[in-house]
Amino acid sequence: MKRLSIITLLGVLAGCTWVHLAPEGQYVRVSTHDTIENCEKRGSTRVSLKSEIAGFNRNSEKVKAELETLARNSAPALKGDTIVPSRHIDRGTQLFDVYICGLK
Repeated sequence: MKRLSIITLLGVLAGCTWVHLAPEGQYVRVSTHDTIENCEKRGSTRVSLKSEIAGFNRNSEKVKAELETLARNSAPALKGDTIVPSRHIDRGTQLFDVYICGLK
């Protein structure tokens, strides 16, 4: 019974969203390299989080979404309004390029 409770708790935790979009991050979009031809690169940001909990992998789509949220939250510090993933996710870490595209 105790083991079942732990497994259930881990399942619930794996589905939770731990990262919330900051107010300044809501104005940052996620894009691709194909759509940033008229943008200026401002730098890069490396974001990371736990991709597993107690030996269990978290949902890959949730990890991806949370990494994007972290990158969106950090882009304004570089005066950016657009992020583009520049590397694949590796053990909960991802690198994003930050651009200014003049969005409003």
